[in-house]
Amino acid sequence: MRLRVGAVAVLLAVSIVAIGLVAGFAGWDSSFWWWSQPAPVAPVSFTMAVPAPIDDVTLEYHSDGSFLVVKSGLRNGCETFRDYDARYVNSVIQVLVENNSPFDPTRMCGDAYRSVTTRIPLDEVLGLGPLVPCQTYAVSANSRLFKLPAVAEDRDCTAPAEEGGAALGTPLTVGYGQQVDVPGTGLSLLFRDVLEDSRCPANVNCIWGGRARIQVSVSLNGMHIAEMTLGIQGDAPTGMTVVNGYSIRLAGLEPHPSAGSGDSDKSDYVAAIVVDRVAAG
Repeated sequence: MRLRVGAVAVLLAVSIVAIGLVAGFAGWDSSFWWWSQPAPVAPVSFTMAVPAPIDDVTLEYHSDGSFLVVKSGLRNGCETFRDYDARYVNSVIQVLVENNSPFDPTRMCGDAYRSVTTRIPLDEVLGLGPLVPCQTYAVSANSRLFKLPAVAEDRDCTAPAEEGGAALGTPLTVGYGQQVDVPGTGLSLLFRDVLEDSRCPANVNCIWGGRARIQVSVSLNGMHIAEMTLGIQGDAPTGMTVVNGYSIRLAGLEPHPSAGSGDSDKSDYVAAIVVDRVAAG
């Protein structure tokens, strides 16, 4: 009788062990100190920053703030827009646009190409200053180089610039806010602003004759290359600036102040600017 009870106990113990092993191999929610299931390993998945493809770039001029508008691409259904960085270096507006691209060999992203439009405010770009409407600027977007006019809603930037019609060494007349081409040089001059006009009014005796100063933007073959200040004191220029082998100076500015007339409206000013070749040293 005792032998029979012992055999039953042994069979019962063996059965319990067998059930536990089967449960462990079958993935049942049972744990035993002699058996531990390895935790499942998740597939590697992370994102990395990649340059975005550039579809199109435009410059928008507005009196209250201008924008660089960049249309960039998303290569597949998984890519997302990340960020941009805009700078002004060596007379070029440089922008880097990046996407988040997933790195996951098991992920299915699809081939659908999408576009993202980003309007970058240019007043946050150090050193650039306000855009000049219709002025052409060099823009590098993810190493793609563009020459773009600052498109203004109230101006026709496709119209040709006014020709001064003067040869080198003779005055070019240009009104306030207007641009003229310098024949035979590739240079264009834009009368951008009147910085000062403290000249002595006509028919008034002044201890000091005063002076006038204007700001001029210079382009070469449609690309903005320089900003300069030109001045005149009495009838004599206060200096000249040399750009690309040509000297540029202010020869006259009208209207001349007159007693009792008050300050002239800037839009009334017309400058006479002389461009000449610099003599070879």
